[in-house]
This record gives sequence, structure tokens and C-alpha cells, in this order.
Amino acid sequence: MFFTSLIWGAGIYWVAIHPPMIDLPQHASQVVLLRDMLAGESPWERLVYVNLWTPYLIGYGLALSLSTVMPVTLALKLLLSLAYLGFVALCVLLRRHFDGDPRLDWLFLFGSVSFASQWGFFTFLVSAPIALAFILVADRYGQRLSLARGAIVLALGLLLLISHGLAFVFAWLIGAALLIARAWPRARRLAAALAPHALLGLACLLYFLRSRRLEAALGAPEGDLVWSQNVWRPVQVFSYSIGATHEAWMVVAIVLLLCAPWLLGLRIAWRSLSKWLPFAAVLVVLLATPAEAFATAFLYHRFAMFLLPAYAWMFTLPARPTPGAHGPVLRQLAAAALMALTCWAVLGVHTLRAWRFDKEEADFRAVLAAVAPGERALGLIFDRGSDAAHHWGTYVHQASWYQAEKGGFVDFNFAWFAPQVARFRPGMGPPVKHMFEWYPERFDWQTHRGRDYRYFFVRRGPRMPPNLFEAADCAPLETARSGLWTVYERQACPSSTAPSDRASPGPT
Repeated sequence: MFFTSLIWGAGIYWVAIHPPMIDLPQHASQVVLLRDMLAGESPWERLVYVNLWTPYLIGYGLALSLSTVMPVTLALKLLLSLAYLGFVALCVLLRRHFDGDPRLDWLFLFGSVSFASQWGFFTFLVSAPIALAFILVADRYGQRLSLARGAIVLALGLLLLISHGLAFVFAWLIGAALLIARAWPRARRLAAALAPHALLGLACLLYFLRSRRLEAALGAPEGDLVWSQNVWRPVQVFSYSIGATHEAWMVVAIVLLLCAPWLLGLRIAWRSLSKWLPFAAVLVVLLATPAEAFATAFLYHRFAMFLLPAYAWMFTLPARPTPGAHGPVLRQLAAAALMALTCWAVLGVHTLRAWRFDKEEADFRAVLAAVAPGERALGLIFDRGSDAAHHWGTYVHQASWYQAEKGGFVDFNFAWFAPQVARFRPGMGPPVKHMFEWYPERFDWQTHRGRDYRYFFVRRGPRMPPNLFEAADCAPLETARSGLWTVYERQACPSSTAPSDRASPGPT
């Protein structure tokens, strides 16, 4: 039953043609831009360049390789499924490393439905198993110090650093804390033992300083420091481990999952610092770190996927029940069944929502099929929410599938952001900058250079102004409509001139 559930969790990414993962179309667009530029076939090289100074090299590199033999959407789904399987496998290895109870492995199956997954944090999800692998080798290094193990910690840490910066900082801090906890009695060797971690910290600092200078030179959006402290945050962070919303059924599911180890008769090994230190670290991240900084949103939310695994690692194996102790045995069987049923309920809800989203999203696929490839487009999403996916922001970046699947270039574009592998060249970034995607009602034809775009992907909603293209010399005309989606096409006026930063020919 566990392995069937494992395959179920990995298969959730495949239920919908376009999974209801908010940022995923932007990541797919980055992979396509990278592939076409490296092949010398991109019509958008005037706008963007390949940025190898990125911590996303592993995720994008793997996706790039797969995208040469299959559509980019399938490549990302395959990597996400493999990353999920790797995440569960590393959770099991860490559970064995900490001498945990194998019956708690059910708590490892929610990575594909966590906050990070529903928001489509592709590179973070790919880096998650690498982060767990680093924690494992770092603690083994702390148990038995050796030059060879230190070298493995350093090598894996560098691999993690080019996988995802936030995941690196998270795992690096836990690995260093575990080493200190293990090696503290051998204080004379502690300074030397910390050498691999010190080198990794220095590498991370150099990357950070270099990236800040680059951002200042490019004039990229800085973003604000947002803490998002409220009395409900402790409840919210637990619900983020099984979804990106706050619903009553999620609270019930979390309570049942948290109670299961106690019903099994397990207890937290408080005397073993290394067993509960990862859980304490996850709690600190979830409860005491900012929500947004350096133009990166949802900083702490994504780490909720580590919460239930770290919780399970704290518990020790129970003593075997004595013959005739039917009460405890029955209670333990009931607790194990409760975990399985709760897992199936959570996976079932998300599977049903993905299936319904696939039907709801058919309207977008219809208008996408009606437009020509390889053009500049702007997404104006006035209704961002999805009733099927039960999330207020599912469609924020949906227009970017046009860039990923039809070779166009869509704004708002992740090319503004520091970690991305395809970045705007200095002076070539459009006026559609960070946070514009949340406020399309601010669109102004002159301010946002509407003449640069051939297509406008519009999802109608209550905030949509009555005359969207009021200041246009020749108003765009409707090209395709399905459901809430409409695509408008810019029309050429007799006195029109070529767009200022367009790299491919436009309509005449």
C-alpha cells in the first residue's frame, strides 16, 4: 500500500496537461529560452542573455537535456516525479540513519502536494532531495570525522549551491549544527572539522555579493522585506505541508498525522539532540524568517515540505509488545491505518482538483492553439483564481505557456529575477516589472509600450477596465475567445512603426 501511494504521489503531476502549479510555466519558458539561445536559434537574443551565474543550474540543466528529446512540459513533469521519488527515498534513509520507526514513512508522501509544489517552485523541488542528501552526509561526517567524508560534504554542498540558494542555506545550517552537536565533546577537533562548512559558507557569501552587484547594474526590482507575522502563522505553516491554502479539512488531516506517532506508542528522543535538531530548525525557519526579501516571495512557506519528515525523525522505535498486550497492538494498527487513510484522503483531494483543473483549463488551451507562434505577448490576468484548483493565484503566469510551447516571449517574465538562467540585457527590460502581474488593471498602452506586443492574453475578471486599450492608436482586435479567456491581436495603423525591442517581424 505504501509503494502504491508513493507512485500515486509521483503521478499527481501528470493528471493535468498543464499542472495547476503557478510558477511552472515561467520555469518552462526559461528552459526553452536557454535551449534556443544555446542552439543559436532564439529570436529573442536582443532582449535576454544566458546567465550562468545562477543557483538553478542543476534543475534547468536537467530540464534542458530532457527538452531536446521531448516537449518541455513533459520534461518538467518527469523531473518533478523523479525529484519526488528521490525526496521520499532520502527521507527513508534519514529515518534509518536516526533509528526511526518505518511505520512513520507515510509522513514522507506529501512533497508533491505541499506549498512548494502547488506554487510550482520547480528548481526548489528538484533541489529538495539534494538538500536531504547533504544533511545525511553532513551528519555521517559528524559521527566519524575523516578527510574523505569532509570532501564529500564539500562536493555535495557545492552541488546544492548551484541547485538552489535557499535550499543550500537551509541544509547547510542544519548540517553545521548537527556537526557541532556531534563533535562538541571533541572540541579540539571541532575547528578543523568545520572546514568544509566554512568553505561552503564562503562560497555562498561570494555568490550573494556578486549577485547583488549584478542586480544593481541591471536595475532589477529590489523587492521589500516582508515578515508576515500573525497569530495564525503556526497553524498555517503546518497546513502548508499538505497544500498551499488554509482549509478546515487540512487542519483535521494535519492533527491526525501529528497524533499518529503518539498513538503508535512512540516517544520523542529528547536526549538525542541530533534526532530533533532538524525539526527545530524547520520550525525556526517557518516561524521566524521573512515571507519575502530580495525580490523573492514565499521564503519560509516552501520549507513546510520538510516539516512532517523532520517530525517523524524525532521518534524512537517502540519496544515490542509483550504477548497478550492486545490493547496496544490494536491501537497501533488503528494508528497505522489512520495515517494511510489520511494520506489517501489528501492525495485524493489534490488529484481530484488537478483533474477538474484540466477540464477548466481547456479554455486556455483553445485560445493558445489559435495564435501564431514566435510572437511577443502580454498576459493581462484579471481573474487569477481557479475554482477547480481552489487557489486564488493559479492563473497568474498561465500566459507563459505560450512562450514555453510556441516559442514566443511573454511579459510579465521571470527574466527580471536574479536566479534565472535567462536574464534581460541591460536596458532591454520592459516596463512590465516585478508585481505588475498582480495588478493588470494598471496597464496603460503608452506607459507599458503596448505597441511592442502582437498578442494580449486576457482572462476576464471584475477588475477589468471597460476600455482596456483606450490609448491605442489602433485598438487590438479579438482573435480567439473561450470561456474567460480572450486573445487580442495588435493591428497595424497606417503610420505605425516597428516596435522598439522586438526581435522577430510583426504583423503588417
